[in-house]
Amino acid sequence: MPKTTKRKTFNIDADVAYALETYSRESGARIDELANEALSALLRKRHQPITVAEALRESVRSIPANDRSPPTKPKRRKRKS
Repeated sequence: MPKTTKRKTFNIDADVAYALETYSRESGARIDELANEALSALLRKRHQPITVAEALRESVRSIPANDRSPPTKPKRRKRKS
C-alpha cells in the first residue's frame, strides 16, 4: 500500500529554519524528509503510536485482562464469632 502524504503549514523559529536548510544542503536530504524523521522521533520519545498497527498493539497492551501475570488467590473471609 503506497504511503500518502498530507500537507501542513506551520511556523518555526528563524534560527531553526536556517539550521534546517543548512543541514539539508550539507546532507543532501530534503527538508520534508528531515521534518518527518524528527517528528517521528518525537512521537516515539513521547510513547505515541505512529501507525494504526502500533495504536492497536498499544491498546491491547493497556487492557489488564491481557496481562500474563499470575492469578491471585481470593482473600479468605473472616468467620463471625
